Amino acid sequence: MSRSSVRPAKRVYNRRIIIASVVYAAMLLPTTYIVRHYTPELPLRIVLGLLPALGIVAMFVALGRYLLEETDEYLRACMVNQILWATGGTLSLATMWGFLENFDAAPHLPLYVVAIVWFFCLGLVGALTRDRAA
Repeated sequence: MSRSSVRPAKRVYNRRIIIASVVYAAMLLPTTYIVRHYTPELPLRIVLGLLPALGIVAMFVALGRYLLEETDEYLRACMVNQILWATGGTLSLATMWGFLENFDAAPHLPLYVVAIVWFFCLGLVGALTRDRAA
């Protein structure tokens, strides 16, 4: 698909996702290093803990803005379908994992993993339904 065939809303969405991903990576690496090597006080740890989350939040904002800005109803409906499947899949996996953890049958995972799994599910559903949206 050539650049000119990508719809304007999708092009803006892609740019926002790339920027949010760069922000996430740019915040994650130094904050993790600082916390592991310098043991800062609690107020600074709170700030450092929230900084990488800003990139993830920006990704969700970009997705919401895409839904608002996409004028093609079919493409918007396809994205909503993708979001619903990703959400259902992620909530199902998180629930199953939570019960396994509760029964000491699986190791504890940090909560930020839920967002990672959700984006993975979003991409997987998108790949599986790509022919329908073309």
